[in-house]
Amino acid sequence: LNYNPEATEDDGSCEYIHFAPAYLEYSQNPYLAMNLTVTAAMLDSMDLVSGDEIGIFDGDVCVGAGIVDGTISNSNMLALVASAQESSWPSGTGFTTGNDISYRFWYASDGMEITSVSATYLQGDEVFTPQGSAYITLTGTQTIDQSIDFTIGWNIMSFNMTPEDIDML
Repeated sequence: LNYNPEATEDDGSCEYIHFAPAYLEYSQNPYLAMNLTVTAAMLDSMDLVSGDEIGIFDGDVCVGAGIVDGTISNSNMLALVASAQESSWPSGTGFTTGNDISYRFWYASDGMEITSVSATYLQGDEVFTPQGSAYITLTGTQTIDQSIDFTIGWNIMSFNMTPEDIDML
């Protein structure tokens, strides 16, 4: 990984990555690593493609990441490594044992971070475990947030909603 947090200019020698695990600022090696193997990763029923990224999070702290290289499948799995919190590192640089694992996608073609990602655990640990491991499939969905400013007093608003079941009887 060629990463310099002090860089102010692109000299062409760096590859851009979206998810940078916090521990990399203190060590190139994860501490008591947890190994997570992704056997499939889909966003809105479509496979992630080369250049997309998967981040592993403990709350808002990125503790591991990987870049997709080809369609992830049983014959092309993506190995991810998450780092535990090492005592000499500042708080919030590694995972806390027993915490829930969350995942995020970086959808490179649209430059969009996807936070609505669910995991199916095929085998292994479902929470952060030092030197643990798991085999997982990941499924993400794009969500759209809309903010509407109202004025003081009355506001007229209309939404076009189509219920999942249109039979109202």
